[in-house]
Amino acid sequence: MKRNRVAVVGAGPIGGILAGHLARSGIQVVAVDVIEPLVRKIGERGIKVTGPAAEKTYGEFLVKLKGSTTSFEVLKDVETVFVCTKTTVLNSVVKSLKPVWQEGKTLISFQNGIDPEENLAEVAGRENTLRVVVNYAGNAVEDGVYKMNWFNPPNYIGALTKDSKKKAQEIAEMLSNARLLTETVDDIKKYAFEKTALNATLCPICALSGQTMGEAMADEDARNLVIEILKEARKVGEAMGFKFEHSLDDWINYLSAGGPHKPSLAVDLDAGRRTEIDFMNGKIVEYGRRLGIPTPYNDSMVWCVRAKEHQVTTSKPK
Repeated sequence: MKRNRVAVVGAGPIGGILAGHLARSGIQVVAVDVIEPLVRKIGERGIKVTGPAAEKTYGEFLVKLKGSTTSFEVLKDVETVFVCTKTTVLNSVVKSLKPVWQEGKTLISFQNGIDPEENLAEVAGRENTLRVVVNYAGNAVEDGVYKMNWFNPPNYIGALTKDSKKKAQEIAEMLSNARLLTETVDDIKKYAFEKTALNATLCPICALSGQTMGEAMADEDARNLVIEILKEARKVGEAMGFKFEHSLDDWINYLSAGGPHKPSLAVDLDAGRRTEIDFMNGKIVEYGRRLGIPTPYNDSMVWCVRAKEHQVTTSKPK
């Protein structure tokens, strides 16, 4: 299937960097976001990608998109839809997708956490839904301008059914042609779980302690908490049938390389926003309970982050 028309839902750093690279490769891209000033600025100027990791792709560039809008109606005119929103708004995205969805389109979760693709599969069906584990990150400098801070290729993509492997291969080729090197894997759920297990450590710890990732890993108490969270997550993952190539020590060493940066969950709390804790530690806890595996450290992270959310947002405790 020829995929020349693509929509990117969510024009934050992940979606903005994706939309820019796809457009730079020659694909017709429409950005969809609920923030009107952002959509307007992208429509006027396009998307600019800067930052050290951009040197691994096209270098700094500015590119115009086919369009940008707040309306999901535009999805009727594309073949492929990437959902790059935070999981905190996933239910709202699903609600907006359902009235405009048409048979034959491919829906791709380009998100953090465990199982957001299952929510999207309610719209497109599992045979038309794919999942990408994203291995780049950045931040928005201003509306439509994104700094790509790191890229540890490849990204990974996988299908939810055996019959959809060809679709995953097509999207991997599209992303790789846009210089966002992506490989297809048969066990995308394992890759998503492993990345989430790593995120489930420093994301909540830094959010609650105020430390950067480097500071947390240099702190004996925070580091010990990291190790216990990882041990629990690994037990849950192995009980789910995942065989991890990387050892617990590998995971710890990976996290030890974290620099003077705050993870996105900490940034969200600092800004008074809800976090993705439910699709991170929350999912580890959920699967642990299903499998009879205690997860007290992950439970504590969920409870503490939710309590902090109640303090910094206008939402009320459930």
